[in-house]
Amino acid sequence: AKWGESDEPKYVSVSEMYAATKNRGKEKRKIALLVAEGEIVKGESSRGQVGDDTYLSALAEIKDDDDVAAVVVRINSPGGDALASDVLWRELAVLDEDRPVVASMGDIAASGGYYMAAGARHILAEPTTITGSIGVFGVLFNAESLFKNKLGVQFDRVATHPYADFGNFTRPLAKKESDAIQSGVERTYHRFINVVAESRGFEKVEDVEKIAEGRVWSGRRAVELGLVDELGGLDRALAKAAEFSGLTDGYQIDVYPKTADRLSRLLEQLSEDSVGLGYIEAKMGLSPSAVRFLSKM
Repeated sequence: AKWGESDEPKYVSVSEMYAATKNRGKEKRKIALLVAEGEIVKGESSRGQVGDDTYLSALAEIKDDDDVAAVVVRINSPGGDALASDVLWRELAVLDEDRPVVASMGDIAASGGYYMAAGARHILAEPTTITGSIGVFGVLFNAESLFKNKLGVQFDRVATHPYADFGNFTRPLAKKESDAIQSGVERTYHRFINVVAESRGFEKVEDVEKIAEGRVWSGRRAVELGLVDELGGLDRALAKAAEFSGLTDGYQIDVYPKTADRLSRLLEQLSEDSVGLGYIEAKMGLSPSAVRFLSKM
């Protein structure tokens, strides 16, 4: 190449070259795939459940991994606990401020499942996905008549306060108790409505109320209503996350929560009953104390 009269050669120090090479090696090249399948519950996950504690730990792992450029949360859930759903929505929304979060809906992402999805900046659904169900309800079981009329069993109460046994299923609710429950349900519902309005960019809360009240929608209809951004499967969601994060040269997918290995899952299943433990003792030649130790790993 020829230098022009005003051109001067550019000099780069060895330390600058090293820093540039080091930074290239640290470019974010991962998309975290968070799979949320099952009922949303408080605490740790078990089979067929999305436990908020388990998923908060997974989100913390994702946040601490500097190689993760974007997150796709795959939701296949009918909903569940309102508080757990709110906590997971909040954590996804906070994570989205640091790196893009995209929600991908499976067969169903309703109620708390949609609540979670609202924490993402972009939501995709299949045309036949069942979603929406923006609503809250509370149920308490009263078995007084069952015990009295079918079993001949009656209950007496000894309490230091009229509502000391609030929620006791052997008696009907007092009016103040039912009013308190109804008030809690309404507060939770209005919280849900406001979260959707804010997250999805509705101008008025009333616009959300028109499509809420527990109504369910197909994925195709949800796009028309503004609850979902576009139709597409998991592959499209991953491509969208890559687009948001600028991953144009390929990426690695890390699945969360991390699953236990096959031996751990087998021990978990078999440790649920004594027959399973006896089987392990016989087949693996382990002492009972060793089996108990392995089952707790």
